[in-house]
Amino acid sequence: MANSYEMSGPHIRQLDSIEKTMWNVVLALIPATFMSVYLFGTYALYLVAGTMLACMIVEIPFNMNKEGRQIFFGDGSAAVTGIILGLSLPPTAPWWIPILGGAAAILVGKQLFGGLGNNVFNPALVGRAILSVSWTIHMTRWVTPFDGVSTSTPLATPGETASLWELFIGTVPGSIGETSALALLIGAAYLYYRGYLDLRISIPYILAAAVTAIILGINPVYTILAGSLIIGAFFIATDMVSSPATRSGRIVYGIGCGVLTVVIRVFTGFPEGVTFAILLMNGFSHLFDTLFEGYIFGQIHLKKKRIMQAGVIALSTVLFVAIAFGALQLSDRQFLEPQHRVFNQHMHDFFPHADGFNMLEELHDDRTLAEVKQGGRRVGFLAYTERIGYDGEIQNMVAINPDGEVIGSKIIDHNESATLGAQIEREDFLAQFVGLRYEDVNPTIEAGDYELDAITNATLSSIAVAQTVETSLELVNRQIHGSTYDYFDLPSGYYRGTGSGWGGEMEVEVAIEDGFLRDINVISHNDTPHKARSAFERLKTRVISAQDTDVDVISGSTMSSNGMLEAIDDALASRHVEVQDADFSHLSDGRYKGSAAGHIDDIDVEIEVQDGELVDIEILHHEETTYLAEPALETLKSRVISEQNSRVELVSGATLTSRGFLAAVADAAIEEEPFAIPQEDDTYSGTAEGYQDDIEVEVTVENGEITDIQVIDHGETEDIAEPAFEELREAVISAQSIDVDTISGATGSSRGYLSAIENALDVETAVEFDDGVYTATGDGYQGEIEIEVVIEDGEIKEITVLDHEETPDIAGPAFDDLEERVIAAQSPNVDLVTNATGTSEGYLAAVEDILQTAGLEELEPEEPEEVGLQDGTFTGVGEGYNDDIEVEITVEDEEITEIEVISHSETEDIAEPAFEDLRDEVLDAQSTDVDTISGATGSSEGFLAAVDAARNEAREEAPEEEPEVDEEVFEDGTFTGIEEGYNNDIEIEVTLEDNEIVDIQVLAHEETEDIAEPAFEDLIDDVIAAQSTDVDTVSGATGSSEGFLTAVDDALDEASRDEVPDEDEVPEIGEPEMELSDGRFTGEAVGYNDDIALEVVIENGLIVGIDVLEHDETPDIAEPAFEEMKDRVVSAQSTDVDTVTEATGSSEGFLRALNVALTESQEELEEEPEAIYEPGEYTGVGEGYNDDIEVQITVD
Repeated sequence: MANSYEMSGPHIRQLDSIEKTMWNVVLALIPATFMSVYLFGTYALYLVAGTMLACMIVEIPFNMNKEGRQIFFGDGSAAVTGIILGLSLPPTAPWWIPILGGAAAILVGKQLFGGLGNNVFNPALVGRAILSVSWTIHMTRWVTPFDGVSTSTPLATPGETASLWELFIGTVPGSIGETSALALLIGAAYLYYRGYLDLRISIPYILAAAVTAIILGINPVYTILAGSLIIGAFFIATDMVSSPATRSGRIVYGIGCGVLTVVIRVFTGFPEGVTFAILLMNGFSHLFDTLFEGYIFGQIHLKKKRIMQAGVIALSTVLFVAIAFGALQLSDRQFLEPQHRVFNQHMHDFFPHADGFNMLEELHDDRTLAEVKQGGRRVGFLAYTERIGYDGEIQNMVAINPDGEVIGSKIIDHNESATLGAQIEREDFLAQFVGLRYEDVNPTIEAGDYELDAITNATLSSIAVAQTVETSLELVNRQIHGSTYDYFDLPSGYYRGTGSGWGGEMEVEVAIEDGFLRDINVISHNDTPHKARSAFERLKTRVISAQDTDVDVISGSTMSSNGMLEAIDDALASRHVEVQDADFSHLSDGRYKGSAAGHIDDIDVEIEVQDGELVDIEILHHEETTYLAEPALETLKSRVISEQNSRVELVSGATLTSRGFLAAVADAAIEEEPFAIPQEDDTYSGTAEGYQDDIEVEVTVENGEITDIQVIDHGETEDIAEPAFEELREAVISAQSIDVDTISGATGSSRGYLSAIENALDVETAVEFDDGVYTATGDGYQGEIEIEVVIEDGEIKEITVLDHEETPDIAGPAFDDLEERVIAAQSPNVDLVTNATGTSEGYLAAVEDILQTAGLEELEPEEPEEVGLQDGTFTGVGEGYNDDIEVEITVEDEEITEIEVISHSETEDIAEPAFEDLRDEVLDAQSTDVDTISGATGSSEGFLAAVDAARNEAREEAPEEEPEVDEEVFEDGTFTGIEEGYNNDIEIEVTLEDNEIVDIQVLAHEETEDIAEPAFEDLIDDVIAAQSTDVDTVSGATGSSEGFLTAVDDALDEASRDEVPDEDEVPEIGEPEMELSDGRFTGEAVGYNDDIALEVVIENGLIVGIDVLEHDETPDIAEPAFEEMKDRVVSAQSTDVDTVTEATGSSEGFLRALNVALTESQEELEEEPEAIYEPGEYTGVGEGYNDDIEVQITVD
């Protein structure tokens, strides 16, 4: 047949052609393309267009029509391949990636198999796989949409780092065309509507992925929306050539794609599994078509055929699992192989006779541990760890003996400078780590005194090496002591802490379970959302994995990482010290000592106070990490002395050390009551909290002296605590005081022992209480705590918490402990519960309130001399339990005859009966000194306070004369003030009208905007409302607040007319009655910044010259103003001249100083004796240098 020709299928002609199908797919991908440009910029358009053109150009030599003639655009399949490949690229891909990827997709994925219709695998995925394997770095660089900040994709970070809405819209990092599920679904809907999309692949794909995710404990919706699953299910897996043709085959094919996608994501090192899942299933397409093709009419052995099909499907499932498991093993092997090589290479350097090693559990990218064996016996450990130095990662191999002691180390790789950082390889530097044990370097152990001998000018490199040694010792310690070791000496529960991130304060919550850190959640932060979330999740994994905050920060998110680590440290303080406000003004001149728990052990300080101010702080002792703590402590010393307060900003990276130091300073500022021994001979018992549990002691007193101390019960470590107790017993008895040194290595137990003695000897006169049930409230850490106390036979029998808003896991155990302590002591004077200080204070305040109410022996307050009441009706207001209570009293003949409650917000069925009872009692007693109503204490107190207020209004007292107060007078106008804030100067402008502040504007500042500007807004409102700068500073912006208020004061000083001398004190120059004495006169007065001193020259009673002798004004502003003022005064011969704009304060100071000088001239003239001469001519002679000189004078 001469006209016959060979051509690949399809051969059946329909109205839909290949070209029409392909170009409809192109149209369906337009929404995703537009979205990629919107999210990642115009470069995304180049990636798509460049890949498409590369595919089309490479395919031109292979394009022929059915007559054998070459055509340019072909059938459109190359365009589809190019667009899909382009949409799968990261937004940072170099310009040449689309070209190489397009060429590989067409040549290897398509034409190598014979062109369209013959290719086994999807060409676009073949191209993507080649690019991913060949240029992994370029194919895994992701950025956030819009701002282009480097980050990771949602699948590459642990946990769910993006919301489902963000995944659906596409505002997450990822390949440019995969992120927006919305745009892809719009395109898919178009294809389905046009009849080009078979959902028998897409729906099984999505459902299988969801079910697999559920089985593996993953959010199924997150799994579907994240990554390339949507584009894979609707545009790639449905490729007509590489997918099965049979209906049943398509369903099985889709299921396989979904299962493999999730399995690859979870169990391999590839966070995205779509590419390899679909490529693997492409290989099974022909098998599925063969198994599930239809049968010819009359065909026999159908049953056998179906059994075989079921067997093949089962075999395929097994293959899926085997492939996934093999990928997982391959991933682990790829990680372990280089580690194995390093261990093999260096094992015999430290263990010459070893014959092998075993890799142990807990493997991580930056820390690996191997157990070294010799003849089946453990001879030591090799730890291979990494830390970030000055120029990059430092890899260190540390050898540790079976007892957990370092025997040597070797730097395997680093990127430090050849001149400085490279010195970390020196043997003499590494020798300092030999002999170290875990206890020597880890801050969670009450440990030794190791100090790093850092290399000069290579401190960061040295610290990084020390950190690798510490990490190595930690890994070995886990193996030696097992996984039950408590890394955090905290009760199970949730703890919160704060730190300072890139955008300001952040708060985290950590979960402790059986001594282990189980979870970390960032509660609030102000950092860049996408970037910060990724960093937080990665850092969370590192901290939980290491059970330590001493981990590397996330590259590109250093400040966010440091803030999170600081907040975790803050939450996990094993002895979380409260930093109180320190008041030094009440202290006499002298030196005072204080102590508080730091990160590792107690920090002891001594402060020096002079004239009520703190002038020096000396650190007596600390066990903190030297190279971290000492710079922090020096910084804190300066801050505390500068601000005269212990509430200053903590030093980032040394949070716990900072807290301990500041708490020690505050402790030093507390004047303790002298330790007193009871005079009555007896045995006294007391309890206090030790390091692990309560310590109960019994103290024997004879003849006013302590003669014996016995520990009745304790929960401390016996071999540590009991020798310490014995030593302390002897010291206390010898000193007859608890002011003795604690025992090193048993500090917590020592403190508890001494506190128990103090509590035992803190004897108070027994107070009997009225029997009954009482309620009261106290302010806790998060809100009010309401308690109920039952008193029987004059003793506290039971305490019940009725209501509170504290954290249950923390407050519940604290309430139980406090109940036991209060009942044992029959007093609220007991120790607070560690880690629940605020809660404890609120609980005990409520107990104290109740016991004051129930006490029988209360001291009667001295009543002031009663003054008669005026007849009439008077109102008063008092604070009740819920809100204010307003009452009205009627007075007749100086007696209260009626009391009526005008308004209240108390609980009616409780308060109103109480008001009736109180009304009757007050009228009978003609006094408010009556008992409150049990069960309505707060309402009763408010009622009585309101009656007192009304009685005070009715008293017939002569009004006291109020002292006259000189009201400050301000000039109307706009005035500026400048003062130093937290970072730099703050310049403000104050507008005054009718002697009132009507507006304040901040003209310039360099404070942190997110913190300072809201504070400025609040302060403006407060100052205008108070018409004064005597308002509270804004918490968290103290420095900025103080600068703002001082600047307002400066502006008001400029506007004040009080300092200008009265006109009658310094008469104006030029008035007839004003005469000046000739000569030079000086004057001094306050200018804008400080005093201005000047000299004025008077000749013939006129001002002829003015010289400014000294000033501290701003030179560029003040000195031109002074010259202008000189000219104006000399010209007018008066000080009544205009000031210079922009230098009002300096101008007014100049005029005030000039008035002082002119007043001096006038006074001198008045002091000169008046001479009376007769008119006429007179002669006189005086001896000159050579001879006499004769003169003649004329007197008129």
